[in-house]
Amino acid sequence: MFVSPPGPFPRWRGGVEPRRGNFQRWLPGHAKVTGTGVLPGGSLTPRRPVLPNWITLSRFPLLLVNVLVFYFGSPPIRLAAVALLFVRLTLDTVDGVLARKTGQTSLFGGVLDIAADRTYELVLWLCFTDLGMIPLAIPLLVIARTILTDAFRSLWVGQGTAPFAGHQTPLGRFLVTSPFMRIGYTITKTTTFCGLALAQALGGVPGMVAVFQVTAWAAVVFCWFRGAPVIGHAIRHYWGVRPGGELRRS
Repeated sequence: MFVSPPGPFPRWRGGVEPRRGNFQRWLPGHAKVTGTGVLPGGSLTPRRPVLPNWITLSRFPLLLVNVLVFYFGSPPIRLAAVALLFVRLTLDTVDGVLARKTGQTSLFGGVLDIAADRTYELVLWLCFTDLGMIPLAIPLLVIARTILTDAFRSLWVGQGTAPFAGHQTPLGRFLVTSPFMRIGYTITKTTTFCGLALAQALGGVPGMVAVFQVTAWAAVVFCWFRGAPVIGHAIRHYWGVRPGGELRRS
């Protein structure tokens, strides 16, 4: 026999479960159970596998393959790895589109997608820096922006808000979620990573490296412009707020 927690809820006797509504109210914040975990503010649904999340997870082993090829692959294998890298970068768009088309978007899926993006970007920037193809300033700027935005974004993710849903101003939404900024950032990153990988496969052609260093700096500009609203939003809304949510009085 299971004894229910304190409160006006029926006990479980003889293997009879309480009604769905009562059980749902026992979960913290009326949590929502989905294929990606428990989310605040939703209804109870059975756990199920979510295809977009599996697509996102598949990007990690592909990253490992690319890194190994950068350092240990022969020129023909490096050329083939350029195509693999392009496929991986394309999957960054596929998983998000598929999640929205199938109604499988979730807080966990958004966070997982960001984690995969961050891992891929930082590892590739550092690899190309170590290979002497881009200056150290580029990964340092990207790392600084990544730490700041992810730390501040965690404030509203902890409140159950999706990572890209916390922007209220038109300018903030344009910089972070507009197709122009998303596509522009994706194109500059994809061009830079695939171009540098191709240049390395061809033996580090100086002219090619110089061209893709320019696109690398363009990607850094997009990176910081998209991160600025996150930092500004956090400072504007959370500066001076006590842990319990009370504004600190001056």
